[in-house]
Amino acid sequence: MGYIQRRAAMLLFCMAILPGAPAAAQYFGQNKVQYRSFDFQVLKTEHFDVYFYTREQQGAELAARMAERWYSRLRQLLGHELRGRQPLILYASHVDFEQTNVINGVLSEGTGGVTESLQRRIVLPLAGPLAESDHVIGHELTHAFQFDMTSFAETQPGVAGANRLPLWFIEGMAEYLSIGARDPNTTMWLRDAVAREHLPTIKDLDKPEYFPYRWGQAFWAYVAGRFGDNVIAQLLTIAPAIGIDQAIEQVLGVNTDQLSKDWQAAILAVSAPVLTAVGRELEGTDALLVVTDWNEFRRPDFKRMRELMRTPIIFDGRNLYEHDVLREHGFRYYPIGRAPLEAR
Repeated sequence: MGYIQRRAAMLLFCMAILPGAPAAAQYFGQNKVQYRSFDFQVLKTEHFDVYFYTREQQGAELAARMAERWYSRLRQLLGHELRGRQPLILYASHVDFEQTNVINGVLSEGTGGVTESLQRRIVLPLAGPLAESDHVIGHELTHAFQFDMTSFAETQPGVAGANRLPLWFIEGMAEYLSIGARDPNTTMWLRDAVAREHLPTIKDLDKPEYFPYRWGQAFWAYVAGRFGDNVIAQLLTIAPAIGIDQAIEQVLGVNTDQLSKDWQAAILAVSAPVLTAVGRELEGTDALLVVTDWNEFRRPDFKRMRELMRTPIIFDGRNLYEHDVLREHGFRYYPIGRAPLEAR
């Protein structure tokens, strides 16, 4: 074998043993398991191109009507008309939805829908009650408005100012605009934070311990309730350029620190009376089961509890109390992993 042949052989050998390109680079958009092929059709409405396949046709027709209603609401509230037609891609089930190649990457079972910023496509499964599908369409269409309102003709496709804003700002706005100011799940988070004396400031919302959907919705509910819904579009359009702190001060006329204090006071004003009323629920009860370690449960008025309860029995799943204190007030006490305190 000549010199050139030996060099060529060595080069081919080296190429063979070098690691290949990542799978995502070789098979972009095709790296998901796809169980079936979808024969998509298009239902055209005034503003939407709704993509669906035959077995979800009735659901697609309902979704199209819901989407047009949401478009009308958001257009009026945000004072914006989407540029071009809005794609809405529907799947009949979550299993089908997880096979989509519109979105790169794996979609978890907890994902109710997605909106990608490159072509502003909304993708979601039609699963569960209609009310939930209606909520998801409203939520995802809000994202489409956010992307469109914070991008310009001269920018590259998919480059939207909304992508530079924190998750609580974007997702919280989508939740507020799609379900309104009142939501039981959000209320639960707020009351729990009040009970734990752990209310966040606006700057704290960037921390992972504060779930962005719920706390973001609470923020927007307060801001819109105090200043009006018209400030939402103003904050959205200028925040990517000047930052959230400056946007708040410019649009609302108050700095972030003061707004945080006002917001916390508003949460306390609503939640505290509910939490302090918990003790009255003991009236006439045969037993108390402790399953949470909120501060007000750690230091209760045992004398008052004894007066309210018909039978003074406490099952303590959090091991909050001491035997001597409960014995003094005449309670029977059953903690976890410790000896019970029986009646004398």
